Amino acid sequence: MPILIKRPPTGGVLHAFVALRQNPGAAIIAFHRESGRRGKSILSANADALVAEIEKIAPGRLRQTVAGVEKGKLSARRELLARAVEYAREQPGAIIVASDLSRFIRSESYDRSKNRDAWPTSSEFAALHLVTWGVKLATVVPPWYSESKRHSMATRRTGRAGRPCSITEELAMKIFYYGLNRIIHKDKRGHRFLGGRISEYVRSYSDAGIKITSDAIHDYMMAKPCPLLPGTKHQRTWFDWLAIRGAEPDRITGVTYIAYVDGVVHNLWDPPPKRPHWRDRPGRPPKWSYC
Repeated sequence: MPILIKRPPTGGVLHAFVALRQNPGAAIIAFHRESGRRGKSILSANADALVAEIEKIAPGRLRQTVAGVEKGKLSARRELLARAVEYAREQPGAIIVASDLSRFIRSESYDRSKNRDAWPTSSEFAALHLVTWGVKLATVVPPWYSESKRHSMATRRTGRAGRPCSITEELAMKIFYYGLNRIIHKDKRGHRFLGGRISEYVRSYSDAGIKITSDAIHDYMMAKPCPLLPGTKHQRTWFDWLAIRGAEPDRITGVTYIAYVDGVVHNLWDPPPKRPHWRDRPGRPPKWSYC
């Protein structure tokens, strides 16, 4: 027996894929609003992300973009929404597309801290269609998604999920190009050793008032694209650049440290021996070892 999933009502607001399938060739009006104290600071990034999504699903059909700061409840002044409706009525059959349902309407009982999951009632949806004069409304994210799901999708859409990176492009150039600059060897565990100590850069930049960690440098090296290496996605990270530099002969000594084949680092010379563990050293053990 099939499992039926009950979805909340959407008041006639369609998913963008369904609306575009039902109305082939219809013009699109992009609508995005923000509210709250952070509205102005994140408006442009979220609006640009919405435009990019519309161009993916319906290239060449976007006619106008309306974006600004206003509240989502219908009891507030909805001048931005009225402007989008005006543009849509000028082009018969046009569709107003927003990122999610909350951009069109918020429940009157919605509260960001106390009642985040408040859903608009049937009377509020009816009032929405009166305000929009029956213009077709659609969302990029399915309109039945919950508030938490919508917020998660909005964060991913802008590509700014998580904490902001502590390493800028200028700082990365100083660390990797002028500092660590090459991979010298790897040990038996596969750890790569660079031309300098990461801890030294962490200490020097912390003294200069720049908060940075060794993990941040390592993650940036492994994941971020290198502007000095155009080409395929695999050979664009700073790690690839350091490995390619290590596979080239040194300008002063003429030594070639490693071989870099198919994304794997191979040693070409014996790395310097590590200091042995105190248990393996000759002589009397240190005093703290008796504790």
